[in-house]
Amino acid sequence: MIKRRRYIRISTVLPIEFYLLDSNNRKITPWLEGFSRDISKNGICLVINDLWEGFWDRFSIENCKIFLQINLPFFKKPINLLAKIIWKDKKRTTNFFQYFLGLEFLEKKKENRTLFLYAVFKKILPYTTFVIMGILFINSLYFYNKFKIKYSLKEHLKAASKVTTITEEKKPITTKDIISQVYGWIKERQDLKSGLVLSYEGDQNLKETCFTYDQALATIVFVILEDLDRAKKILDFYFDKLKNSPYIYNAYYKNGEVAEYIAHTGPSTWIGLATLNYFKKTKDNKYLFIAEKITDFLLSLMDEQGGLKGGVTEDWYSTEQNLDAFAFFDLFYQLTGNAKYLDLANKIKRWIINFCYTSYGPPIRRGKGDSTIATDTFTMSLLCFGPKILANLNMDPEAILDFAVNNCEVEVNFADKKVKGFDFAKIRHMPRGGIISCEWTAQMILSFEVLADYYLKMDPIKHKKYFQIASFYFSELKKLIINSPSKVGKINFCLPYASTSFADTGHGWYTPKADKYCSLAANAYFLFSYFGYNPLKAEFLEISLKDYEDQQSNKTITELN
Repeated sequence: MIKRRRYIRISTVLPIEFYLLDSNNRKITPWLEGFSRDISKNGICLVINDLWEGFWDRFSIENCKIFLQINLPFFKKPINLLAKIIWKDKKRTTNFFQYFLGLEFLEKKKENRTLFLYAVFKKILPYTTFVIMGILFINSLYFYNKFKIKYSLKEHLKAASKVTTITEEKKPITTKDIISQVYGWIKERQDLKSGLVLSYEGDQNLKETCFTYDQALATIVFVILEDLDRAKKILDFYFDKLKNSPYIYNAYYKNGEVAEYIAHTGPSTWIGLATLNYFKKTKDNKYLFIAEKITDFLLSLMDEQGGLKGGVTEDWYSTEQNLDAFAFFDLFYQLTGNAKYLDLANKIKRWIINFCYTSYGPPIRRGKGDSTIATDTFTMSLLCFGPKILANLNMDPEAILDFAVNNCEVEVNFADKKVKGFDFAKIRHMPRGGIISCEWTAQMILSFEVLADYYLKMDPIKHKKYFQIASFYFSELKKLIINSPSKVGKINFCLPYASTSFADTGHGWYTPKADKYCSLAANAYFLFSYFGYNPLKAEFLEISLKDYEDQQSNKTITELN
């Protein structure tokens, strides 16, 4: 029988951000999001919708604790509380699982009383509605006046343009300008002591965090732009970590301390791929030590059928992470000639064919026994295997990308512009409405380039078709370029992680929480697509959007927010 709390409870719904700690106070999940159902002086009922399947078991870890951050309206600072789990429950809804946690606060603090009194206030004072209506009315006046001012300004600029050209028209912003500044943004974010590059700018919860996956992408960016000293700084960090540990954690703070005590397959594999990209470019074999250690780590996660589990403490399987691992071992074989790596690559490939590729429904599953649509499984299949191998596996590469377009393409409003790109998931199943993933849209662009490159010599018509599609989405992605939210120092152009902040991706995590923010992963893949570089193969395509852009007249972005 589920043990329920015995205290007086007030039914109140509040958004709650939280993460889980183990008995040693180590963070074992990233920030997650839920909402309250009941609040008492001594505890709270936390409800979580559609929790990523890999996290639920962690709530059963002995002596685990939950750190809660609750933002109350009209309060300048969030309320931070530490709680233990008294009971937990799981229910199936129409579209997803809903998870319930009964929590008891571990400390008696004035914040407990503040939270309870707020719940009481919200419950018993109906005139709160009138206060909200008043606020909305004031806001409406503000935006109305703002609209009038903006409209007047536009009219003024329109009249002025009849006499002279505005500054932006005198000095158009070209694609080369954008690329230069995007790369400048990445360089500016590197910590010169640890070598790590900050993953996000703008989200205060992530301002000091450097995700391992992002470090791999940054390393590869530095390699292809021949900024090798910067690449070495990142690799030196992981070289030192692996001398004392059998694996790499998912995230570190910029000072080198662990930010997330989780070791997943994908991030470690990508550091291995970054190492091999560097080795192919420089022939410096110092960092092959990293690739060998990651090989040992991946072998510890491989089952008898050849599939790799999600991580050290996970039981789930990810298609995308197994594709990454295939690419890692295949590239390791190409660079060293060691048949051991070819055998491992083929073993993983057989697992993917058996458990992830289908002839019905979505052509590619998100994971073993998981038919959820994830856009990156389509792109990574093209980048990992290439059109020729996919065709030999009876997987039509053109049909795969067509499926992605038909199911995941969205059009959104962004800074008064209509923009087309690709969502994280199948849009018709996402009640939040469409959002564009800048990273996964850039991956789609690169996938279309791979297809165009494949048809370059054998079918000029298809080559032109897919290159034009890649160019179209690249132009659309440029519409999402913003000025970085830096308050000090040099400001550069950059891409956000997605077109909407703090939105459910549909895969167990949310986009960063900020009105304006930039993402390392999004900007890295934007550069890969521009230069026509496939990081899973460590090679440039014969064609690139750079060549196309160099031949075009300068394009202007007239509005950067």
